[in-house]
Amino acid sequence: ATRPMGKDLAAGLHSRARGRKSPPEEIAAGARNLRQTADRLAAAVEERLSCKVDAAMRTAWRAMLPELEECGVAGELDSVAVTGMRVRIREHELVMILQDLIRNAVEAAAGESAPSVRLAATADVRRVFLEVLDSGPGLEGRDPGQICQAGFTTKEGGSGYGLFHAVKTLGIYRATLKLSDRPEGGLAVVINLMRPLHTRGDLAGATHD
Repeated sequence: ATRPMGKDLAAGLHSRARGRKSPPEEIAAGARNLRQTADRLAAAVEERLSCKVDAAMRTAWRAMLPELEECGVAGELDSVAVTGMRVRIREHELVMILQDLIRNAVEAAAGESAPSVRLAATADVRRVFLEVLDSGPGLEGRDPGQICQAGFTTKEGGSGYGLFHAVKTLGIYRATLKLSDRPEGGLAVVINLMRPLHTRGDLAGATHD
């Protein structure tokens, strides 16, 4: 015996209907897909506008080693605390800023009895802090804000734009630069950099509830 065509059609429609998601479920699934796509795009942008901070520190330090040795300044690099961490700034920009700061530190410390320069880093969940420390004379009563202004220099033949450009570049990435005297003598320059919220590596295998 054969089944009536109407019953076959009804059974097929019923079967397909059971396999389909309800409208609310379809909306929720679509929203999840949109969030995942947005997260991937944001992560890709973050990755392009960020760099591995320890790699930038090593690059800048290697470039300045000959100058430290020529001036007889003892140097120390400590990037262990930020190994593999990314910060919101392009690598070449951070390297240039660090090179300028190290150069300033070497010049300041070179005339001291035990000249030294240290580049170090610490971090919390949102930010990375880079320190360039020297054994030079420090601020010598000067206003840190004035030192970072365009054209300010105490060096013969200096342009006075190194710190100014550093502050301006860091500001693009919502980062800051602070100068202060060290209790033991010398100058401390601290760069406060933001860490990306997430990168593509962070999203690998991630799912949304």
